Amino acid sequence: MHTARVKLFWIAASLCVLPFFGFAVTTGDTIRLQLKWWHQFQFAGYYAADIKGFYKEQNLNVKILPGRAGMSPVEEVVNNRADFSICGSDLLYNFCNGAPVVALGALFQHSPYTIISLAKSNIRTPADLVRKRVMGSKDQGLVEIEAMLLKEGISPDSIHLLDHTWNNNDLITGKVDAFTGYIPTEPFQLTRAGVSVSYISPIDYGVDFYGDVLFTSNNLLKQNPVLVEQFREASFKGWEYALGHVEEMVNYILQLPGVKERGTTKTELENEAAQMQKLILPTLVEIGHMNEGRWQNILNTYQSLHLIPASKKLDKFLYIPAKAASQEVLKKLLYIIAAGSAVFLFILFYNLQLRKKVKQRTQQLQQEIDKHILTQQLLQKSEREFKRMAELLPLPLRVEDNEGKLIFINKAFTDTFGYTHDEIKDLSTWLLKAHLNKENLDIARKVRKEGYLANHAVSPLPINCKDGSIKIIEFNISREDGKVYIIYNDITEKRKAEEELKTSHRQLRELAMHLEEVREEERVKIARDIHDELGQLLVAIKFDLSFLQNMINQPSEALTDKMKALITLADASLVSVRKIATELRPYILDKYEFTEALQALNKDFTKRWKIDCHLTVPEQPLQLNDNLTVNLFRVYQEALNNVAKHAAATAVQAVITVDAYSISLTVSDNGKGMDTNEQSTRKSWGLVGMRERILRLNGTMRIDSVPGKGTTLRIVLPLEEGA
Repeated sequence: MHTARVKLFWIAASLCVLPFFGFAVTTGDTIRLQLKWWHQFQFAGYYAADIKGFYKEQNLNVKILPGRAGMSPVEEVVNNRADFSICGSDLLYNFCNGAPVVALGALFQHSPYTIISLAKSNIRTPADLVRKRVMGSKDQGLVEIEAMLLKEGISPDSIHLLDHTWNNNDLITGKVDAFTGYIPTEPFQLTRAGVSVSYISPIDYGVDFYGDVLFTSNNLLKQNPVLVEQFREASFKGWEYALGHVEEMVNYILQLPGVKERGTTKTELENEAAQMQKLILPTLVEIGHMNEGRWQNILNTYQSLHLIPASKKLDKFLYIPAKAASQEVLKKLLYIIAAGSAVFLFILFYNLQLRKKVKQRTQQLQQEIDKHILTQQLLQKSEREFKRMAELLPLPLRVEDNEGKLIFINKAFTDTFGYTHDEIKDLSTWLLKAHLNKENLDIARKVRKEGYLANHAVSPLPINCKDGSIKIIEFNISREDGKVYIIYNDITEKRKAEEELKTSHRQLRELAMHLEEVREEERVKIARDIHDELGQLLVAIKFDLSFLQNMINQPSEALTDKMKALITLADASLVSVRKIATELRPYILDKYEFTEALQALNKDFTKRWKIDCHLTVPEQPLQLNDNLTVNLFRVYQEALNNVAKHAAATAVQAVITVDAYSISLTVSDNGKGMDTNEQSTRKSWGLVGMRERILRLNGTMRIDSVPGKGTTLRIVLPLEEGA
């Protein structure tokens, strides 16, 4: 600590006596600043330093040289055609490959380089660039692009790289699929030309480098470090002025040679200035600030991707202002240093303490700035990971802010609905395009409003796609951290399949009903034929046999027995014929009114099975159509058969009720009951047949039963018009 203070003392003492010796660092030569491109707001700080006299304050005579296509800023400085120039973070790549350059300060805290393509080409990720024609330049961010590709596991050789022509029309006309560009300039130019574009930025894939780095040659720094510091200080002072006086600098740039001739407008320059503010971060970071740790990360990135040898280090690449100035002062002023006055010594030691505190506070502020930058980088990384996962999501995703401004849509969204980001930038535009029907539009607006207040699952709605097709979509809205997330699910095919299945079921039931009606008609015909023709024939045979028996005067005993046997056989045949005819078509339905027929069925059931059966029916006769009468009779008949065969009951209560719209039948027994869950898994064909009859008539059937407590069957059938 003592040694450091002594050293600082001599430095300060030397500086204090400078005015007395009349020493000043000047140069008789013009200092050449080589811009990396044509005149534009990208170099406004250097223009400001010139026209506002900041260079002159440092006794510097600076000539600003505009750039040109194909020019290498590094080669201009190394070959002594310029003293200072501007380059991207690929300056480190050049340094590691032998270029004797020194980085003086970074204007952009985040690189402005990006890959630009037409939105309709669907180039949205680095993988989409494979086998595509891409224009680029090795001195215009190409190293960053290669680093991004390698980090994504993509060989740069898989891309068809073309020399940059710097002509936007090559992209518009399809001569190339994409090109490297500057975020503050080319996107605005293309949008102004009516072209919708997409971007792939290295920062979104973990390649976050500095941009527009001011540099000089190592030789100039050694020969005249004070001049280098003076130029650096004046230049960044110019940038502070330019960023605070945008309109003034825009008007100045418009008067520079070639600007208006290229078609550059005031609006374009103002947009460039606004975009640059996001990359420079002047309110958070001192202009020109560079962090050695971040440069080390950039070096590590190049080395991990085998773009430069692992042995390379940052030594002599980064400019340290205090160190360079002190070395020059010690070198040139050592021979004139003399004992300072007591006043100077007193002031010096007083200032040492003050400077110590200032240095400590400066270090604290620097740490806070670095921490803020790190936090911002982590947030950007998190956002990149979210976008990457969202692009892999098979369902369409839309992210908005609370005012409905579009933040992000994934590839599945565009593939499903056809709309790009630029076509639906806000909620109102999207809703008007998606819901042409006013009723659906009102519903969508309502559920969106509710969805903004809380997580909200929305019922399916039809959405109009860009190609004119309509898709049925169900979607979920959630809100978090000031953003609204909408996930869409296309259920068009599912709905179509459900409708087809419903139609198929309906057609099958209609067919079954038709077949049942046909069978019933056949039963009626066969029953009548059997009853009317075969029955009459048997009756006639019986009468003839009886007549023959009476006509024989002296019949033998054997003949008499034979005649009796034939008459008995004829009687049995008549019983069988009537039974078959009744099963085919209950003749009592033709003979009696419906409720009377049911009562007759009850009487026969009680007589045959010795089970008391009581039926309650409406007082007024029921006027039902034949189809409903037959099916309801059959269902009741099957219900009684099930009681007789399975219930072990001693009594049955049946009730028929009718209202304006339906007729219901309830049959309850006091039998042993059953487990309805087990019954549903068994194949009880009687119940299956009953259920199918009822379903064909659009009715319902319910069975309530408890083991040991009997069973209740309830059937409800709609009354058709005219039933």
